[in-house]
Amino acid sequence: MTEQLTIYRQYASFIKRILFYAGLWPAENKESSYFYRHIPILIILSGIFMSFGTLRFCLENLDNIKVLTKGLSPLGSFLLVAVKALMFFLYQEQLRELNLNLELMFEEILEKVYYQPVIFSLLNLFKRPAYIFYYLIIMTIILLTCTPFLLICYQVIENINPKHYVLPYPTIFPWIDGSLGIRYQVQFLFEIQMGWFIVFVTSGVDSAYGFYIFQMIGILRVMSLECEKLGKSSKEHDIILRNCIRRQILLLRCRDIIQSIYGPVVLNLMLTSVVILCALIFQLLQTEITLGKAVVALLYGIVKMTQAFSYSWYGSILTTESEAFRRSVYCSEWYLNGNIELMKGVLLTLIQKPIVLSACHFFYISLDLFVKCFIKRIMLCAGLWPVENTESSYFYRHLPILIVLSGTFMFFGTLKFCLENLDNIKVLTKGLSPLGSFLLVAVKALMFFLYREQLRELNFNLESMFEEMLEKAHYRPVVLSLLNLFKRPAYIVYYLTMFVILLYIFRPILLIVYQIIKNISPKHYVLPYPATFSWIDGTPNIVYQAQFLFEIIFGWFVVSVTSGVDTIYGFYIFQMSGILRAMCFECEELGKSSKELDVILRNCIKRQILLLRCRDIIQNVYGPVVLCLIVSSVIVLCALIFQMFQTEISIGKTVLFLIYGIMKMTQAFMYSWYGSILAVESEAFRRSVYCCGWYQDGDIERMKDVLFMLVQKPIVLTACQLFSISLDLFVKILNTSLSYYFLLQTFDENNDES
Repeated sequence: MTEQLTIYRQYASFIKRILFYAGLWPAENKESSYFYRHIPILIILSGIFMSFGTLRFCLENLDNIKVLTKGLSPLGSFLLVAVKALMFFLYQEQLRELNLNLELMFEEILEKVYYQPVIFSLLNLFKRPAYIFYYLIIMTIILLTCTPFLLICYQVIENINPKHYVLPYPTIFPWIDGSLGIRYQVQFLFEIQMGWFIVFVTSGVDSAYGFYIFQMIGILRVMSLECEKLGKSSKEHDIILRNCIRRQILLLRCRDIIQSIYGPVVLNLMLTSVVILCALIFQLLQTEITLGKAVVALLYGIVKMTQAFSYSWYGSILTTESEAFRRSVYCSEWYLNGNIELMKGVLLTLIQKPIVLSACHFFYISLDLFVKCFIKRIMLCAGLWPVENTESSYFYRHLPILIVLSGTFMFFGTLKFCLENLDNIKVLTKGLSPLGSFLLVAVKALMFFLYREQLRELNFNLESMFEEMLEKAHYRPVVLSLLNLFKRPAYIVYYLTMFVILLYIFRPILLIVYQIIKNISPKHYVLPYPATFSWIDGTPNIVYQAQFLFEIIFGWFVVSVTSGVDTIYGFYIFQMSGILRAMCFECEELGKSSKELDVILRNCIKRQILLLRCRDIIQNVYGPVVLCLIVSSVIVLCALIFQMFQTEISIGKTVLFLIYGIMKMTQAFMYSWYGSILAVESEAFRRSVYCCGWYQDGDIERMKDVLFMLVQKPIVLTACQLFSISLDLFVKILNTSLSYYFLLQTFDENNDES
């Protein structure tokens, strides 16, 4: 733990150093110079000044979307830097109070060495993103600053006259005319200084937010651990409870300060992120974009997405830990001693709502990180969550039929596109990619519609067993040990799918805007997906508009059905794995001389039977889905690899195909990997039963029960009884995709020769 403590000290020092370089560390007036105390004002004025310069650049290029989008990206960043500096300047006193409160509580619990594993369990989740974000911003600013230098060097080497001197950021000022004068040099130095402010203000304020949340979470986790003593006959339980109440009051005060400071920041971040990401996506999809500009735009986009994700994610973690603390208090058996004062203290703690951060009281800063809520919401949006008929509307119950019909309709449209381009491999492969995806969406919706009753049974069985395990606090580390392995891929698939569909939908819109600006006639109106329909002739009539709207709605179906069905599969496997791990944990008691041995053993048998039933339901629902996934993944990956290796492909399309390919590989890997995890955990349970010393007491009945469990085969998922769902399946998909790619390449070469 000494190493972890050292890492924490380095992390805290890193945050303080960055904020100090930006002039935002809330030091006492007597400890700082006049200049240091007023650095935030300089940052605010610089940010506003650069915002006006960038805004003027945008206004003068309103008729040129490509140039306009180059100015929109830094415009949002300059405004955000000014807002961050302003909030830290206005709330210096509150920041000092926040630092003091959190520091005192955190150092108090750090003094107890046995608390440190609990406190530092999430340290890397906060420390690493802070460093990654810091270096990403530095890299982006260096690339932007070095671009004018490289351009000047290029003009000198090529002896280009007259030379054109540009600035690091897309701005327009009346005193800058492109010549190398003293005004240009001063402006250039000022923009380098602005880059310094961007690096340290952005990374400092954002990393400090994560650091404050980390400290609050560590304190909440220690409070949860202390609450386990409340139900015991200890003289210290009153002291423990008073400490918890005192800390909870201070944490609520810290929450209020963070909301006051970061509320406007998050509100501004939400607005600027939308504008910036939209502009960056547009720039990446330009065919004439250079590799250097693509790298800068991509890095900038990653920075903005990381920034938005960090704020949302950390807010959600805080809410989750706060809820876990309240649950620990409630489950601490405080009622056993009949102590009225203790009960009053517990009641006072429980009536407090969980600590939830909000942005200016408009919305909660949260990703709804609790996986069940996240998945259930997606499934409800697709009409696939198995609710009782009495609890749902007629439209909701029949929404899957609409999805099946829509998927089939789009499948035949894409199939017609492929058949019409059989003689052109390059165009054909563009239709093959969505063809498999549309078919898979229809199959998923169909299976969830047909097996709605069994899915209700599956949810009920797993929910009952899993909640039973979670009620026992000492089981939670075992049950939740694999949470991140299942949670993170769920979010990755969701956002990758959404990003791909947004790229597909925005392409025709941007093409139409481009044709209007360039006054191209006759204009060519295309649809989001490569499909052929007899009623679409390329004109913007009511039929085209209806078809476009339908394909946008279908894009929503693709996002919600694909991410929902895939992530709930992982959620079911996570619950089953957690239950199996808890059963392994219980089996350690079987070799001991305890009166509860028979009860434990019977519970294991009962759960094993229910798990086998759950396995059968999952196989029935997901068997055809996995079978269709294999076929579609092979086709899609083969087509995407073929398209990415075309010499005339634009960078924008390369990005689209790359993200689409990553999504399909992640999808196939998830299904295969989760199947392997379940088989491994099931085998581990059988091994735990065998090695638990059940034979020592010579109890014949117990031996029969153990034998009954051992004769059961491990829980292995199969797809339509044809093959096992394991990592071997993923390897076969990749091998088959590459084989078909080389076959397509051969056909294409033969076509070129003929």
